[in-house]
Amino acid sequence: MSCDAAGVFPFSRPRMGDVCWFSVVILWEGTTRCAGELWTGLVAAVCPVYGHSADWRVCGTCPAVGAAAFGAGTLELVNLGREGFALADYITEYGTYLAGEKHASQNTISSYLRDVTQFSDYLREYQSCDLKRAKPEMVQAYMDWMQGHGKSAASVTRFLASVKSFYNYLLSRDVVKINPAKGITAAKAERKYPEILTSKEVELFLDQPRCVDAKGFRDHAMLELLYATGIRVSELISMDLDDLNLAAGFIRCESKGKERIIPLYNTAVKALQDYVRDIRPQLIADSEETALFVNMNGERMSRQGFWKIIKYYQEKAGIEKDITPHTLRHSFAVHLLENGADLRSIQEMLGHADISSTQIYTHVVKRQLKDVYQKAHPRA
Repeated sequence: MSCDAAGVFPFSRPRMGDVCWFSVVILWEGTTRCAGELWTGLVAAVCPVYGHSADWRVCGTCPAVGAAAFGAGTLELVNLGREGFALADYITEYGTYLAGEKHASQNTISSYLRDVTQFSDYLREYQSCDLKRAKPEMVQAYMDWMQGHGKSAASVTRFLASVKSFYNYLLSRDVVKINPAKGITAAKAERKYPEILTSKEVELFLDQPRCVDAKGFRDHAMLELLYATGIRVSELISMDLDDLNLAAGFIRCESKGKERIIPLYNTAVKALQDYVRDIRPQLIADSEETALFVNMNGERMSRQGFWKIIKYYQEKAGIEKDITPHTLRHSFAVHLLENGADLRSIQEMLGHADISSTQIYTHVVKRQLKDVYQKAHPRA
């Protein structure tokens, strides 16, 4: 029995040319005459079994009883039990675990699953191995391979975090006995400080939407809300109408299984009141729509749609800095810190689980002060 198949097996029954990692449901064909061909006599079986192949192509499926009678190369009948659970399924379960138990964001889940899948591809192609049999030296070799192919230190560091987490999950499920990534460290990534807009640049940017039509009112409300609260773009587009309490001047934001209350300044309250009262009713396509912000078709605003809005107003404002939705979040935090807000309060408003994520903004402020000093002091 071997587990070095060439790809991920589909969720349905196998077809000619399908490839997979390993599974109790596969019959492999290793003969020259039939390698890669689908034997019609093996199709449509309810109870397939495992076999062996030289070129790792799915030949077909067959019933467990009397399977060898088909003469399909060298056939090995085994009862794998849980071993037959495909690694693709473990990866899928891992994604469910990240969402349900770790309350990870969709971006984090997508990144972690992509890292694990790409590592699996590497193991299969360069190490003739699968995820279950990976060794520490293979993890290190892949990290070296990533760097050799131009991946940044940050990407390598994230991969290591992804694969460590994945193997910890497999350990908890008794799928593996060791975590091959344990004890491996990545080279420290060069710290990149976030792009911050000055107060004047923020004012210029927020003034770009013209409140003369529905789009202008909506965009003005979105940008004001983003800078007023520092919420993530995913949180912005996920907000529902009942997450607003404009009378009290705050919003309710739920992310990663936690809820936080964030206050609004008066200009943001006014922009949201105008939008909710006069504009949103014109835009929604369905009276049952719960989304706070909708596109011009009346449907919930998408991440890509909001990204285009940001880029449009950046160009309109003539700001050379690369503005992303996260730029306003970073600027929100730094401007609060510059004006005396304490780090714990900023952490709470940003929804950071760890204070270390918030502390980067203190380094930004210190760096800015140093730049001012160097430019202004006569002997600097």
